[in-house]
Amino acid sequence: FRTISYGRFSVYCMMRLARFFIAVGLLYAGVQWLAGTTSITELILNAVALSAVLQIDEMIFSALMPKKIQICIQDLEAIKVRYSKGRSQVESAVLLFAIGLLMLWPWTNNVGPLSRDMLEVKRQFCGGTRNFVVTDNQLQLVTVGMVTGEYNAAAEETSLLRYSVAQHIWQEDVGTSNMIKFSKDRTTFREDMETSMYHRNFHDSLCMDFDEVFLTNASHDLQEFYRPYFFSASFEAGYPEGATCEAMSHLCHSIEPQGRLVRHVCPRTCGCQEQFVNPVLQVLGEGCSKACDNEQRDKMRFSACQDVDLNSSATRRQDWEMFWDTYRPLINKRLSVDFNTSASLSYLPDWIEYIKQVGCEGLTVSAQDPVLRSSWCGGSVFYSPLAHWCPQACGCHQVENIPEWCPRSCEGCRDTSVFPDDLGVRDCAQAKMLGLCSVFPVEAALYCAETCQLCHMLHNNGTIV
Repeated sequence: FRTISYGRFSVYCMMRLARFFIAVGLLYAGVQWLAGTTSITELILNAVALSAVLQIDEMIFSALMPKKIQICIQDLEAIKVRYSKGRSQVESAVLLFAIGLLMLWPWTNNVGPLSRDMLEVKRQFCGGTRNFVVTDNQLQLVTVGMVTGEYNAAAEETSLLRYSVAQHIWQEDVGTSNMIKFSKDRTTFREDMETSMYHRNFHDSLCMDFDEVFLTNASHDLQEFYRPYFFSASFEAGYPEGATCEAMSHLCHSIEPQGRLVRHVCPRTCGCQEQFVNPVLQVLGEGCSKACDNEQRDKMRFSACQDVDLNSSATRRQDWEMFWDTYRPLINKRLSVDFNTSASLSYLPDWIEYIKQVGCEGLTVSAQDPVLRSSWCGGSVFYSPLAHWCPQACGCHQVENIPEWCPRSCEGCRDTSVFPDDLGVRDCAQAKMLGLCSVFPVEAALYCAETCQLCHMLHNNGTIV
């Protein structure tokens, strides 16, 4: 050579070979990487990233090589190569053939098989008839099936079930979830599927807001038992990661199923323990707990046995009117009863407007719910007893043995007619003999006001006006 030594030429060739093998390695790895990308957006981003990696040598040259050397290299004249027409065409044909092979290779080895596998997965999971479910009868050794409704993609996109599965499916710790209540065996699994909200609230509920447990560092013995209920309620309220009961309170009086779940985990925020609160769905079967119901009954022992004055508080009139405004859509949604098309109920809209204005007096005009065939005063599966608001209009102050749905303040200063079995004593006489009247005065006033001489603790000394 006239301008370069053999040693330098050898170094040059070694460097070019090293660059060639690095480029081939990056090309192979890049093809495998891009071929495994199923998202179009990620494919474009990954292709740009691969292009940047292939130019890393030029970046290193620009960043690390001294500027003077860079200028000298840029000033070098290019080697003059004489291209003939034949040589140019041969070179173009070789390049076209090489590029064709490079494109054919990833298609036959990566993209093609991947697309076929994805289509097969789609066919296996989404193809054919899908609107049916099956299970096996182990006793008869037959397969039992049922045809279901058509798949509603719009409804399933935001469903609690879909979100719960998506959150849990990639977790390594199988069996623990914020959204899914896992059963310990098949029997419990069937029970959990069929247990009603009434049964749960009657046997296993507390009267406390569980945001105090799950959104703070507090703990509770039933924390894991309530976890899926709380986070499911948060999801339905629009907060998948958890929300305070105050943030979910807009669902407290909702007639939708989501409201039932919110009342279950936030009973105090929803007023399940209060006497004067919107009665709609404030019952065990709709989320309010038995513990809150007991607390409410105990409070009413010390309240007045009088019809509520709606003008005494803007909130009370608002709750009263909201109950009657909700009654019509509630009955229509749950029982598919339309007042406009039913001749026997045509008077009801006008009567509802009347009772909204006059209050408890309206119960003396019509004492029975014409749709549910039950007493307004005694309540129903859809609303708590209106006797809590209107004990006098319901006649609670005029009977010797008051009904269970009447406020216990209407007993006056008397011992309870139904003595609890879980107090450790037989009756009020034994409680007084053991000195419990002075040790537990509040409990004594609840059940044994007359025997324990605690009438002064009751409203108006237990005198019913």
